[in-house]
Amino acid sequence: MPEIKELPFLKGEDIEGETVVLFLSPHEEKSSEETGLKNDTAEINIQMPNGGKKIWTMNATAQRMLVGLLGSNSDGWVGKTATIYTVEQNVLGTMRKCIFVRGKQA
Repeated sequence: MPEIKELPFLKGEDIEGETVVLFLSPHEEKSSEETGLKNDTAEINIQMPNGGKKIWTMNATAQRMLVGLLGSNSDGWVGKTATIYTVEQNVLGTMRKCIFVRGKQA
């Protein structure tokens, strides 16, 4: 049986300035029990400008912005693009690059 490779997760360090990404799949809800994280998450497969593929765990702000830009049904996001960028923010006492969506479709 062929080995299934997981896509690497998108990190703030992967983003240089404003970056246009392509949505490859609808989002998938993951429960905290599945991920081991504190909260439920929403993940989506994206393609970076260099052709690399990543799994983006979207924060609530990014999700709301994408719904405003592309509609509430993420099935319709497939094949569309959005511009993402990072902001350095304090997350539980640690400065981290958080990923956000620019307020216009790329």
